[in-house]
Amino acid sequence: MSYPGDPDHLKVGHTSRTPRARACEIGGTMAPKTPVVEVSWWCADARRLEKLTHHRLRDVRVNGEWFRETLAGIEDAVEHVAEVYGIHIERSPRP
Repeated sequence: MSYPGDPDHLKVGHTSRTPRARACEIGGTMAPKTPVVEVSWWCADARRLEKLTHHRLRDVRVNGEWFRETLAGIEDAVEHVAEVYGIHIERSPRP
């Protein structure tokens, strides 16, 4: 997810809800604007993928699950972690 006007400040996380529902939840309670879902993947081991991706992106962490990185950089990190650790992911259709 990203905030409108700040496409290089991205959230990397997992949710048990739909990504759009999670974005609305964040926008309604934790921020003045609702974030935009940029890309999503399906993964049976989402917590592990999230943790390992956060570790890989640790040098660009801004706060919590938010990172100062391009969308391409986030996609590369997720796909790299999945490949290295043998985590099966399926990219979801464009949100």
